Amino acid sequence: MTFCAIRPACVADSAAAWQVLGYPGSEIALALETPHSEIGTGALIEATVGRYPFLLAEADGGLAGLAWASAHHAGLGLRWSVDVHVHVLPGPAQQKHAAALYKALIQALADAGYLALYVTLPHGQEHDQPLHTALGFAPIGRPCGLDLPAQAQAWCLTLNTGQYHRPALRPAVWRVR
Repeated sequence: MTFCAIRPACVADSAAAWQVLGYPGSEIALALETPHSEIGTGALIEATVGRYPFLLAEADGGLAGLAWASAHHAGLGLRWSVDVHVHVLPGPAQQKHAAALYKALIQALADAGYLALYVTLPHGQEHDQPLHTALGFAPIGRPCGLDLPAQAQAWCLTLNTGQYHRPALRPAVWRVR
């Protein structure tokens, strides 16, 4: 069994992260805008960290995978929703590393108060569906209006079901004049 450690990313990880992103078959959850270079990967990490989690999985002395969140839509009503992106190097431990990354990312997002996570599964990777089902994601259909293959599938995980630890919400204080 291959053990992996999950840790936050930093800009210094951009070269290793770029290697994972560019590796064929590493896509577990699609990103609409994937960087096209090591420099772009560094910019992605820098833009993500501080606003959303960007996590790395290390195993066997190297980077095995990465996962991050990004804004789902800019609308005010959807600011508590995020898109989730996961890439893990193919191999016998790919699903285990992906599950570890997902669990850490989901918990970090739940702790930050996010309510819904959306993921787009790549076309032709039906073997990833059981992983997403086990994590609590539910299929919601095909993404519309996106530059993705028509066969790509969108899935959603709602975090207000009590499945994940969420901090208590602060009571709202209303002032009446």
